[in-house]
Amino acid sequence: MVCAAAVAQQNDTHDVGSSLNPKLEAMPQELETRWELSALPPHLRAGATAYTLDPVKGYRVARQGTNGVSCIVVRSDWQWGTVPFRDDVYWPVCYDREGSQTHLRQYLDAAELRAKGMNSAQVHDEIMKKFDRGVYRQPAHAGIAYMTAPLMRGYPGGKNSSVPETNHLPHYMVYAPNVTDADIGGKPYSLYPFMLKMSPGHDDVIIFLVGEAEKAQILEESKNLLADLCSYRKFLCGNPDETVGGHHSH
Repeated sequence: MVCAAAVAQQNDTHDVGSSLNPKLEAMPQELETRWELSALPPHLRAGATAYTLDPVKGYRVARQGTNGVSCIVVRSDWQWGTVPFRDDVYWPVCYDREGSQTHLRQYLDAAELRAKGMNSAQVHDEIMKKFDRGVYRQPAHAGIAYMTAPLMRGYPGGKNSSVPETNHLPHYMVYAPNVTDADIGGKPYSLYPFMLKMSPGHDDVIIFLVGEAEKAQILEESKNLLADLCSYRKFLCGNPDETVGGHHSH
């Protein structure tokens, strides 16, 4: 899912090539696991299942959890077949029990299909066919996908974007299939709740950004993680002073 990290406006220079559908590299497992678990509130981390990406096969379980929550660092947004896959998209997300049975499955399959050599258009078509066949289902009730990690990198405007952006925008996503901003009084790309619509009806969520004090605490507690991510890849060196909807986000 193109993350609500998407609401940041920040210029970014990165050190990757521009080839379409590039091969992915495996992250150091310890770093990938720390990063994805940082997307959760602390009390959920010890019991969560953590996935790591094997670029040759797709995601594998690096640590089996006990509380029904599942975490990954997404590299392949499948929702728009017109947006080529890249090797510099990274956004950590943790799904609750219901999201682990629904939304997560699509990202696990997308990674496996990409590992087999499919491009973004082919992966999109294949996953949409699975929706048509009933392989996937919508969430049966409201739930939460946690994205409270201190940093993420995704597209700022979905299929209308060409280059990902790195930012610090911890937030929560509440599953809301087929809900619109008009239904909830949402103010798009603002500090107030708003809808993020990914693929028609399949990945619709209400975005809630964390408050300023909580964000400051997350960034302070994540200094070592942020330094390690920046050392790992230049494009993961973020700037906490980005803006949201034209207003400073902290």
